[in-house]
Amino acid sequence: MTSPRLHLIHSAEPAAASDQTGCSKEFRVINGGRRRRRSDAEVMKADMAILWQRFVQNVFGYGPGARTDTAIAFGSTLQTACNWHDGLVGPMGHTVAHAAVMFPDEFDAIFRPDRVRRAA
Repeated sequence: MTSPRLHLIHSAEPAAASDQTGCSKEFRVINGGRRRRRSDAEVMKADMAILWQRFVQNVFGYGPGARTDTAIAFGSTLQTACNWHDGLVGPMGHTVAHAAVMFPDEFDAIFRPDRVRRAA
């Protein structure tokens, strides 16, 4: 039994123009190049690397073994852990979920500072 193959069919004709250019027109540049106010999700995405850096440094510290401990705790490569500690990149969603479960107080302190701390 052979597996199905994907065939790309194309023509020399350009695609027809469409009114729909993305998921929503709300996310387009408006009024001659002025940008709209960023949503909370966009702000969180932009700040995620710095917030995650604070989180891993609060949990694992700054010592020589901190990056290795971070990599082991989250099942990542050492290079990824180093990038987190340096604030270069943020984590993927499953890593954030793991952090919220494994380190709830530290997670709340960084990501939800308005939340009341859990009782011991």
